[in-house]
Amino acid sequence: MIPVLVVVIVALTVLAWVALPLRRGPRSDAPLPSLELEEAEADKRSALVAIVDIENEHAVGKLSRPDLDALKAEYEARALEALRRAEALREEQPLSASGGQADQRSSRRSRGTDERSSRRSRQEEWLDDDELELEIAAIRERLRCPSCGAARAPGAPCDRCGA
Repeated sequence: MIPVLVVVIVALTVLAWVALPLRRGPRSDAPLPSLELEEAEADKRSALVAIVDIENEHAVGKLSRPDLDALKAEYEARALEALRRAEALREEQPLSASGGQADQRSSRRSRGTDERSSRRSRQEEWLDDDELELEIAAIRERLRCPSCGAARAPGAPCDRCGA
């Protein structure tokens, strides 16, 4: 009698363990906003590092001016897109906790005139460009030798002075 009771209890436990996920329903496969934000930040950083790299390659003569301009425009576009995506995700995170406020804010935004919105988008582009330039300058500074100011690879000794 006791072995049968133990088997029944174990069987019910296994059945509950298997059936519990089925009762919860399908899980959302959408990535979490924080993961999307990290991905956008990583995309932005990689584009900024690429800009610095191609500028260094142009400085040493490995890249022509037209190639530099084309690649720089491409990587700047990628960095700006990632920056805008990250900003949108940052704005989205507090709104998701506040429920219907997102709808109220979007309807208020849509009431503005076309002139105001185009002026705002131009200002946002300038701000994005300024932010991007500041980040590029910060990366360049980290890649300079503290002794002589020459460009160097991250964590590598300076080719010019050995520091």
